[in-house]
This record gives sequence, structure tokens and C-alpha cells, in this order.
Amino acid sequence: MGHQVAKSSRDREYVLALVDGGIDMVFKTYGDTDLKTLLDKTGLTKDDLAKFASLLGPTAIAKLNENGVLAAEIRKRLEPFYLADSTIALLSE
Repeated sequence: MGHQVAKSSRDREYVLALVDGGIDMVFKTYGDTDLKTLLDKTGLTKDDLAKFASLLGPTAIAKLNENGVLAAEIRKRLEPFYLADSTIALLSE
């Protein structure tokens, strides 16, 4: 139902407010619950999550790449390693 509202709404701010409200409610209700317990309550299995990730992962990664978010995140995580004096010294040998 939420997906249909998001697809049919012309008011982006309204949809974002709905999503934010839903996220706030989930965190208020389950914020202190560990992930395993939460997943057990939903009935989702490891296989379900793997299937979901394999279906949506490529599209999400492509969108992150298109928006430049992927390159920025990779750079943020790897740049300190490659710019470290110890790494430069090792690569210089």
C-alpha cells in the first residue's frame, strides 16, 4: 500500500513525511530490540533476506553509483588506508 501511495503521489514532501513517520514509529516501538529478535518477530529468514538483497541490491548499487554516493563512500572508507605513511612506504618498496 505504501509503495502505491509513493508511486501515485505528486507531493514528494508528503511521501517523505509518511516514510519519516513510519521510521520514527518503528524505532520508538523496536529501538531497544536486537536485530535477531526483530527478524524472528517478522518471520523473515536468512534466505528471505538474501533473496531480497539479490533482487534489490543491483538496482540500489546502480542508483548509488549514478548519484556519486558509491564512489564517495568507497573513497571515505579506503582513502585513509591508501594515504597512510605505512601504506605508501610498503608500495614504494
